[in-house]
Amino acid sequence: MTHRMKCSPLTLAFLLAAGSVLVACGQDTAVDSTATPAIDALETPPAMAEPEAPEATVRVTAVALGTEVADDRSIVTPQDAFASSDDTIHVSISTSNDADGETLGTLGVRWTFDDGEGNQLVDERAERFAFNGEDTTSFHITNAAGWPMGTYTVEVSVDGEVAETRRFTIQ
Repeated sequence: MTHRMKCSPLTLAFLLAAGSVLVACGQDTAVDSTATPAIDALETPPAMAEPEAPEATVRVTAVALGTEVADDRSIVTPQDAFASSDDTIHVSISTSNDADGETLGTLGVRWTFDDGEGNQLVDERAERFAFNGEDTTSFHITNAAGWPMGTYTVEVSVDGEVAETRRFTIQ
């Protein structure tokens, strides 16, 4: 009795490949390391830069100084000269965020006094905010003993980058 085995095309391809490997294993072949391969090695394509999403921009739109702040954190009466007896000096900072929704960022102020030999640090503050549209924030410095007369500067920064600078005097 004869048994016939059915071979599918996939089985036949496997058997032919396995037979080729067995035949090649029995041969003694030298490898030429200087020969150019028949198929060039695949090169990794240069890394493609991810498209940069436009950064949300938080901009400082106004800076004002004064001795009194309104409920909305704006300066009641803006001024650039103060009396030595003015205990507290406020800075009001208006910002605008052009992103849809909130943008987290840091708003900072750096107060300095020019003592004639250079700028002396009076105070430095920074706070994290969730900027959303138009907003106003205020910071202040206080000196109950009275301010030395001279020229002062307040630098306003957004995420560590100076955005605005205002000079004022104590008379």
